[in-house]
Amino acid sequence: MKKITIASLALAATAIVHQPATAQIGGRLRGAVARISGPMLDDAHQKRTAELVRLTGSWDSPLGRIEIRAGGSSADTVLGKLEYEAGRWTDFNVTSRWGGLAGYGLMANGVENVSFAIRFVDDNTIEFRVPTAGEAVKGRNLWSAVRADTAQPASPFAGAWETNLGPVTLVPEGRHLLGRLVPVDGGSAGRMTVALHHLEDDGRPADRASGAWAPSVAGVSGSGAVRWELSADKQSFFGTYTRQVNGKAVEETWTGRRAAAAPAPQPTPGAPPVVDAPPAPPPVVTPPPPAPGPVVAGAFKPLRRFDVRLDRLWEARGYPTRQVHAFVTIRNASPTPQYITSGFLKALLTDADGVAQERGQVYRAAAEPAALFNSTPVVQPGAELKIRYVFIPDEGSAPATFTLSEGDKRAEFPASL
Repeated sequence: MKKITIASLALAATAIVHQPATAQIGGRLRGAVARISGPMLDDAHQKRTAELVRLTGSWDSPLGRIEIRAGGSSADTVLGKLEYEAGRWTDFNVTSRWGGLAGYGLMANGVENVSFAIRFVDDNTIEFRVPTAGEAVKGRNLWSAVRADTAQPASPFAGAWETNLGPVTLVPEGRHLLGRLVPVDGGSAGRMTVALHHLEDDGRPADRASGAWAPSVAGVSGSGAVRWELSADKQSFFGTYTRQVNGKAVEETWTGRRAAAAPAPQPTPGAPPVVDAPPAPPPVVTPPPPAPGPVVAGAFKPLRRFDVRLDRLWEARGYPTRQVHAFVTIRNASPTPQYITSGFLKALLTDADGVAQERGQVYRAAAEPAALFNSTPVVQPGAELKIRYVFIPDEGSAPATFTLSEGDKRAEFPASL
């Protein structure tokens, strides 16, 4: 068995995930250029991409539990452990220095180190790919892992903010915060993802957060560090972000205030005052269940092991960001039982402008809000299972097509809300 060297890792990672850095995303992210002095965070995350920040945490995979944490020999590296057997762990590193996520050190069959690439399938699913020239890991060249640390600790950074770069809403993603922003001078090409660590080492909420930004649209590259520090009243923040200009990292200011809540409705002029009226309980924001859509006989399309049908699209309400749920029925067309694991089918929702989002995580069709299956479902030959995929499209976009793929087989459906 041939041992893979660091040099071969660099070559493999470059071939798989390399992207050139750029000096801007969309239009220039303007703001007064300022070198920050004072007790801001150190530069530990200077080179980390948003995906590398989001990668840290706990993951469940067919090979065992995976734990990934910040730290490593350089600022663009995180440390991972795989529990490949009960109580036995092996170490690996993941780096973003080649423009994507590439790892080294995962043990192949408990003997040799290998190189591999990692990518996000959706917000809660990652995919590991060992290059075909490398050694399979316990017989697998491709497998996926699902986020295990789904607890959402409270954070003073969570919520909607109005900033000098544009509005952004930060929502929990495991032990991180995730936000997406359209810079005020960047146009649609400037959409960016922001990922922030926001907890102390002991899990308590912190008043400082650090992480990174990265573009969230295809064809736009670049990334940089992000650092925020809350004011004493936690209603504003002062921070920085970095971007590349002529090959050098430039630090600029990023400031913001918490977005104002919607004003309370005022009484109609002349209406008699309400005296001693008991206060109404606060409303509970719960997304309404989707109305049952028509099931069209004969609407299945064949893939490899499955026949698939798009039942309906539904725009969920009551979430911080827009959500579109795709309800799908799958039928086992093979002669053997099939286990429905994350990523067994790839779902692609494309809008009228050609912007596409891919998802691999499946959710229960009947539960509200969308919930994961408690255990891996199995579909017997000829049986059907209803599932859903959850997308977060841009505001104002209109879905045009929905595609399911299994290997090289694709089934495309017209899509509309």
